[in-house]
Amino acid sequence: MNDPGETLFYRVAVPLPLPEPLTYGPPEGWQGELPTGVRVTVPVGPRQMTGIVVGRAQEAPEGVRIRPITEILDVIPVLSEELLELARFTADYYLAPLGEVLRSFVPGDLEPWGHQRLRLTDRGALAVPRNPDEERVLEHLRTEGSARVGKLAGLVGSGLAEIVERFHREGKVILSGDRRRSGVRYRSAYELTTGDPEELEKKAGRSEPGRQVVRWLADLDRPATGKEITEAVGCGRGVVRRLEKLGIVRKFTEIRRLD
Repeated sequence: MNDPGETLFYRVAVPLPLPEPLTYGPPEGWQGELPTGVRVTVPVGPRQMTGIVVGRAQEAPEGVRIRPITEILDVIPVLSEELLELARFTADYYLAPLGEVLRSFVPGDLEPWGHQRLRLTDRGALAVPRNPDEERVLEHLRTEGSARVGKLAGLVGSGLAEIVERFHREGKVILSGDRRRSGVRYRSAYELTTGDPEELEKKAGRSEPGRQVVRWLADLDRPATGKEITEAVGCGRGVVRRLEKLGIVRKFTEIRRLD
């Protein structure tokens, strides 16, 4: 455990042709340490990208302005230390960027924990918090109505996962990521059309929800249903239909992965 007075920095590998992982500070309000192998959202220039925490650093690179991690996407590592070592060996052997190697190690349809949207039930709205952390989460949800799990991490730090699990078990919250078994084998999905995501974002014009959809799909790096998109971004179906008409996203039917 690092000294409470010290700032712990994190090395994050993003899927770009970079010689080394980038360095970031902890998410705002985060208490404790992030484990290696978890996915996070980080600012890279004007964009937000999904990367993987591959290590820690006690000092920041000299002369570099360190920005904080934007969002934590996993409650437990998606890659073990053994897989991270294999990825480092592969990157060194083939002279490939570590972030691009790691991208191939994680299934594209592995839903991030932090992308789930949390909403209070009637029971949750009337719940009495057990401790200050629960009080902060409940107050935020009562004020905002709903929130992405990853955005709540800054309120309580590493204890959020336990609170979410307990609230969900007690019927105080609903998670948008809840899935039920179904016999349906096909579903409609959307994906970005070919092209540079930054150009597609410009093509979306002044519509901020439309631009957010483009950024979210680019970071997700897999097709998503209309419901997933609207819940993650907090927009209406009309935004997605407009992007389809503009040729920014395309709609198609995909085989649904069964449980």
